[in-house]
Amino acid sequence: MKKIAVLTLALILALGCLAGCAKEPAANESKAPDASTAAPAESTAAPAESTAAPAAVSLNLEEVYNNLISGCAEDVVLLPAADEELDSFYPGLNDIEFKQKVAYMAPVTGAAFEVVMVEVANPDDVAKVQGIFEARIKEGAEGDYCDPTQNGYWLNEAKVHVLGNYVGMIVLAKDVTGITVPDNVFADAAR
Repeated sequence: MKKIAVLTLALILALGCLAGCAKEPAANESKAPDASTAAPAESTAAPAESTAAPAAVSLNLEEVYNNLISGCAEDVVLLPAADEELDSFYPGLNDIEFKQKVAYMAPVTGAAFEVVMVEVANPDDVAKVQGIFEARIKEGAEGDYCDPTQNGYWLNEAKVHVLGNYVGMIVLAKDVTGITVPDNVFADAAR
């Protein structure tokens, strides 16, 4: 019975890795028009100004996620996070109305591999989502893990990204995943 459970889990993890690290060929064709590239690039210079998104920016968060993790190491697995998991790690997040929500987490609790990105329906909720994401980073940095290097990843590599109504929390331990996360993943995707 244990062998069947282990084999089933291995198959699920392998499929999750393949799904999470796959790159969609049409992703480059669906980027925002050239007219919108100037304003988002400037917004990365000053984090406080990055909250005002140009009207022309429209992002598909699933594409942003797929492009972000397209170069991840093969042994890194991120699985879609269910609402129950988000309630546990991001209290209050599911109480907010979103136009889009993309959430992927490592199958191991506390591992520094999480990507949660949302597009809020109400601009007044941006600050609330930022606070929820910052609380998750603090929890990760102060967590009691078997591997204390995870705390360092949460402390030094986890970051909240904001562009207009888009808010994301990304932590992908670079030395494990091989991924360099841009300063603002949304502004980078809008280019």
